[in-house]
Amino acid sequence: MDPVLKIILFILAGAAAYLICALNPAIIMARLIYKDDIRTKGSGNPGFTNFKRVYGNKVAWFVFALDIGKTFLVILCGIILLTLIGWDRQLVAAVIGFCSLLGHVYPVWYRFKGGKGFLVWAVSIFFCDWKAGFVALAVMALFLFTKRYMSLAVLCYCISGTIAITVFSAIARIPFFWLVVIIMTAGTVLVALRHRENIIRIANGTESRFYFKSRKEDEA
Repeated sequence: MDPVLKIILFILAGAAAYLICALNPAIIMARLIYKDDIRTKGSGNPGFTNFKRVYGNKVAWFVFALDIGKTFLVILCGIILLTLIGWDRQLVAAVIGFCSLLGHVYPVWYRFKGGKGFLVWAVSIFFCDWKAGFVALAVMALFLFTKRYMSLAVLCYCISGTIAITVFSAIARIPFFWLVVIIMTAGTVLVALRHRENIIRIANGTESRFYFKSRKEDEA
C-alpha cells in the first residue's frame, strides 16, 4: 500500500477514535434518566465515580461499562484495520488509545469539557501490553482497598502501567519502542493533571473515600 495512504488511514482512525470517545456516557445517561446535568452535581466531573456518588449504584455501573466498552471497541477496531495495512500493533494501540483519551477529556461535543479519562486510559494500557495492565490492576487494587481513595488508586494504576509497559517493551525490543513509551507517558501525565484537585484534597484530608456498595457508604 502507498505510504501516504497508510498515513492518511492512520490519521482518520485517530480522528474517529477521538470523535467516538468524545461521547460521554455519564453526561448522556444523566440527561436521559435523571433529566439532569452531572457536570453541575457533586465534584462536577462527568465520570463514573462522581456519577456513583450523586445518583447511586443503579445506573453508575452501566456508565462504567459504557466507558470501558466504547474504548475497547474503538481500539480493537483500530488495531484490526491498521495492522492489516502494515502498522505495528502496539504503536496503533498507543496512538488510538491516546486519541480516545483526548476525546474523553476534551470532547468537541461538550465544548471540550469532559471527564478525567482514567477508564479510557486503563483500557489503552491493557491493549498496549496486557501484562502491564494486570500489573497496574494489582497495584490499583492494593491502594484502593487499603486507602479507599479512588483518585490515588487511579494514578497508581496509570504510573505503574506505564512503567511496566516501558520495561516489558524494552525487554521484548518492540518496534517504535521510544515512541510508544512517549505516548503512554503523555497519556499518564494528562490523567494525572486531570486529578490534581483530588490529590490536593487528599493532602488536605478532604477527599471522599470510595466504597463499592452504596451511595450512603460513599458519603459516610
